[in-house]
Amino acid sequence: MKSEKRKMKNMSLAKKFLIRWKSAFLLFIIFNLSFSILLSSCGVYSLTGGDIPANAKTFSVAQFTNQAASVNPNLAQVFSDGLRTKFISETKLKEMSDTGDFAFSGYIVTYGVAPASIKAGDLAQLNRLTIGVYVKFTNKIDPKRNFEKTFTEYDDFDVSKTLADVETTLDADINKKLIQDIYNAAVMNW
Repeated sequence: MKSEKRKMKNMSLAKKFLIRWKSAFLLFIIFNLSFSILLSSCGVYSLTGGDIPANAKTFSVAQFTNQAASVNPNLAQVFSDGLRTKFISETKLKEMSDTGDFAFSGYIVTYGVAPASIKAGDLAQLNRLTIGVYVKFTNKIDPKRNFEKTFTEYDDFDVSKTLADVETTLDADINKKLIQDIYNAAVMNW
């Protein structure tokens, strides 16, 4: 008899737990749905939480050029394509060839290697590849957010390697950082 009461009590506890779990899960879903509706009604949408007005529909990236003293012949094209890809993959904006609601143009201003870390005897331990990009951003929807700015990023590499040994990898890494910085400045309002 006691074992039956204990089984009933345990079943009762399990049912209570299940009911509470279902209630908590349902509240979680309702909260997330409400939050999503609130964000979309404010006109903010982006896959990454950016601040893009609902009436912004398009973006454009003019072909960047390379005006640095040292020129990597592929860098401007790779950079332009990377910026396009970032906006295609992380926003709902559609790319257009003419000036979009969000428009980017500019050029590579810096591309060079310099010592980054010096050890005893004034010898370099690391070299640093630095890339700087001048960007003009025009926001047709909210012109107060327009900017003209130079973004600079770098990566270090061991002095035992030449730039030719590491250039492709470093360019890709630095481009990724630059594109994220530009995206943040334009979309995240940072």
